[in-house]
Amino acid sequence: AERVSRTLDPLGLVLKGGAWYLVASADGKPRTYRVSSIRRLEALETAAKRPARFDLARWWADWTRDFEARLLRERARIRLSPEGQKLLPIISVAAAEAVAATGAPDPSGWTMAEIPIESVADATRQLLHLGAEVEVLEPPALRASIAEVAERVAALYR
Repeated sequence: AERVSRTLDPLGLVLKGGAWYLVASADGKPRTYRVSSIRRLEALETAAKRPARFDLARWWADWTRDFEARLLRERARIRLSPEGQKLLPIISVAAAEAVAATGAPDPSGWTMAEIPIESVADATRQLLHLGAEVEVLEPPALRASIAEVAERVAALYR
């Protein structure tokens, strides 16, 4: 990876999916940096400049939505329990928004939705966080991938 040196004005730290991100202003524009990618850091004597009305929570929600929209080009059809629906925003804001925009749950409380995904491999890892609170209906490759990983996990506990 290419090394880059930048002078940043820190705006906040965000924890998402177990990874820390630094939101900082570079040349007056907020940007996102994965903390684990920062190789060297030097604190400067000058005071950081913070935009007057910068709202970290709002900026992060907007940035995450835009980032996921650029990445998430494929779709999956799922059934989601009420508990799964509560947990979904932890793994994907875009998926949670897609579920929230769907119709009413069935009599058992489960909701059907079409959610955006990046790839079968990434969706497998993400949706497995929900355990039995989600059922993947399509695409078949994602359904098979989740079943295969679930079988391997179950075999560890036999």
